[in-house]
Amino acid sequence: MTGLARYGLTSKAPTLKRLEVTRQTPTLLATVRHLETATVDDALNLLHALMATKLLAKAERMNSA
Repeated sequence: MTGLARYGLTSKAPTLKRLEVTRQTPTLLATVRHLETATVDDALNLLHALMATKLLAKAERMNSA
């Protein structure tokens, strides 16, 4: 899966288009699944950073006052 996703991410569209359907479909599926997972991970990391910097800092300021 990882190898197919890496190949899909690094190849240009014409190269992927020339693949046989039996290889093209799994390559594109693996690439999309990898991008989906990476996007969710990035979103969760961003949420964590925002909560740590904005919400928790505000709560600490309100608690100190």
